[in-house]
Amino acid sequence: MIKRDKTRLVPTPLSDYQVYLFDLDGTLLDTAPDIAYAVNEVRRSEGFKPLTTERVNEAIGGGARALLRSCLPPILHSRLKEMRERFVTTYAENLCVLTRPFPDAERCLKVLGARSEVSIGLITNKPTRFAEPLLKAVGWEGLFDLTLFGDSLSSRKPSPEPLLHALEVFNRERGEAVSVSNALYIGDTEVDLASANAASIDVAIVSHGRIAEDIKVIRGARSRVIDLKDLFS
Repeated sequence: MIKRDKTRLVPTPLSDYQVYLFDLDGTLLDTAPDIAYAVNEVRRSEGFKPLTTERVNEAIGGGARALLRSCLPPILHSRLKEMRERFVTTYAENLCVLTRPFPDAERCLKVLGARSEVSIGLITNKPTRFAEPLLKAVGWEGLFDLTLFGDSLSSRKPSPEPLLHALEVFNRERGEAVSVSNALYIGDTEVDLASANAASIDVAIVSHGRIAEDIKVIRGARSRVIDLKDLFS
């Protein structure tokens, strides 16, 4: 059973974790421009003006349906299934046009991956049909010890299941117990924070993340704002 050390009152040093779990969109990759393009193509097809990338980015993280409900006018909400199909088709055709890794993202993964005592995982709500070709496009196919996509399990973030499942997998592979106290989840949104909190796993919000400004003061031992380079410098 995975247990948490409830006596710890100060944050674990960033270099001391055994397991590092990462979100993808908005954390490691700036996918917002390509997602915004697909959203705006749907809007244009219905005669509505495009939204800014910043506005679309505010809605990323909860899945395509939630994204479109936020970014499309209420008059189109009764046709969300149709709108989603258009969005999915357009996004699949423009998956990695403007998408780029955030500064230090690739180096962070490679430095952590070179540490024999460390396991790194990717936990994203992005479906496999998008996530796998995107990782291939940026050359990151072999950088993670474990990848969990939005359709890999019965639940996705903000459920704690993906994070706890990842720890169970690493426990089996290591042949030893990895406590939740020895794991760090790195994300950028409210969904990431909620998932880590539900799993009782320490969480770091990247400084370029959507909710970074809301977590400037460390909330006990379990959340902080970091730059990706802080994980290897």
